[in-house]
Amino acid sequence: MNSSDPSTCVFFSTSRDTPVHAWDAYNGTQRAIYSAYTDAEELDAAYSICFENLGGGKLYCGYNNCIRIFDLERPGRQHTILRTFKRAHRHSTGQRGIISCGAFNPDMSGLLAAGSYSRNIGLYDAR
Repeated sequence: MNSSDPSTCVFFSTSRDTPVHAWDAYNGTQRAIYSAYTDAEELDAAYSICFENLGGGKLYCGYNNCIRIFDLERPGRQHTILRTFKRAHRHSTGQRGIISCGAFNPDMSGLLAAGSYSRNIGLYDAR
């Protein structure tokens, strides 16, 4: 965010039963909505939000057993899913539970650390 460039002054919010909203930091108007839906076409609200520091304009949102990645240039429903937990026949791997927080390594390497309510931390390559 650069205060001399109003187009970069934005903040995001999420809450129960609502999509992620992008807000203008100068006048408080809504700029965009990023939403995810379940297989039953019900709104799936994010539990956490973090930005990548690689300059690619991606928004990483924590959900149950996954991280959904939204392109900031394309508001709406389009996103990619990074599964944090995989269940196979008699075997499960990964980070289970709600992804409650995320942070990128400040060295710009694309390493994302994600914490979950199940008391686990997962490391993911966001490149």
